[in-house]
Amino acid sequence: MRGFKLFDEELNCTACHSGSSFTNNSLQNNGIYAKYEDPGRYNITADSNDIGKFKVPTLRNIAITKPYMHDGEMETLKEVVEHYKTGGKQHFNQSQHIQPFTLTNQEQTDLIYFLNALTDKQFLD
Repeated sequence: MRGFKLFDEELNCTACHSGSSFTNNSLQNNGIYAKYEDPGRYNITADSNDIGKFKVPTLRNIAITKPYMHDGEMETLKEVVEHYKTGGKQHFNQSQHIQPFTLTNQEQTDLIYFLNALTDKQFLD
């Protein structure tokens, strides 16, 4: 419950990861790079406002869907949380929802426990 409270109320992750599927199905630039080798949605639209934008994934079954990010850049949920804590690489198209934040060790653990709880136990070893 502490992890969900962080996710929902304090960190506003639900701006993009909302609803029963924990996605709003939008296209966002999460600031993983300052310069993207794969320009994402731009490949389809040729609109510079789409550089680095990728579909917001569901968080359902996240514990078994690694590696994370559009290109598999991150192996662990801890790495993902660390990325978001920095506020991203400040790409010019980066979503305004990606803002730096701090967490205590306990809060980070709580957040990761919550994310793991989104995985259906039948898929775990």
